[in-house]
Amino acid sequence: PAMFLAPGKWLRAQKMTPKRWALAALAVLALAAVLQRVALLGLVGLERLIIGVLISAENAIFAGLTSVARVAGLAGALVALAYVSYLFIVAEDTSKKDK
Repeated sequence: PAMFLAPGKWLRAQKMTPKRWALAALAVLALAAVLQRVALLGLVGLERLIIGVLISAENAIFAGLTSVARVAGLAGALVALAYVSYLFIVAEDTSKKDK
């Protein structure tokens, strides 16, 4: 009951860990699947609105994850390029010292 009466206060009291966030996300997706089935049975209106909101949120999350993946990939490529450049510089310096 407290979860529905004061959801913000209830969420703060849960001390959400990553595992709990994952379980909550799965619960939301399960709820979306159930609501989608209800909407497919012909009960439209609020269910369709909730599904639209959930799908929009899901698309936003995936778009954000895609952006994060792109940035991480670019950063990784830059780090790899810097490391390879560093190795060439060190190899060149050591070859000069050997002569």
